[in-house]
Amino acid sequence: MRRFNTRVIAVISAVIAVIAVLLIWVSSGGIVLGRDTQTAVQSKQGQVATAEEDDDGSFHIAARDIVDSLDKAAGISDVTDEGIISMGATPSYTVDTKGRKNWRTIRNEDDVPLKPGTYRLSTYCHGSGKAKNTFVIGDKTQSTLQSCGGDPYTTATQDIDVTGSGLSVVSIEPVHNASYEIAYRIERIDK
Repeated sequence: MRRFNTRVIAVISAVIAVIAVLLIWVSSGGIVLGRDTQTAVQSKQGQVATAEEDDDGSFHIAARDIVDSLDKAAGISDVTDEGIISMGATPSYTVDTKGRKNWRTIRNEDDVPLKPGTYRLSTYCHGSGKAKNTFVIGDKTQSTLQSCGGDPYTTATQDIDVTGSGLSVVSIEPVHNASYEIAYRIERIDK
């Protein structure tokens, strides 16, 4: 009888440990899966702030008209035959239940290979500070620092010539706790 109780306690302890790890993983951002894109978000906690929830349940730190203008600039769509991939306005941080900012790095990996050609990453940023934008297709990489501003946003572009097919990766990281909303668009420009 005593041996049975020890096994039950061991099983219960293992289940509790797994649940604790999952809770920690989910509360730290986890991995969000999209339709054709996998987005990994890494967070750092910081200052106190507020964010507003949209009708669709997403959170933004910029006014609705700014979010709409960023979405329009990026030409929100999904992967198309023309090699266009876009991401709508996304804040550089989230806000936890205590009002603290949690800065995050956005990393989108597309699972549809892009054909050989020249591709342009255009980023549209509203807010303050800088974003480090890294654009990868296959074994080609481009990085740049983009200053974010208003009226209604700043634009930065990066071009990559691809000789073989490759998957695309876009990584956007706030520099020194920058506060912004950013959207991007990848398109083939040598049609």
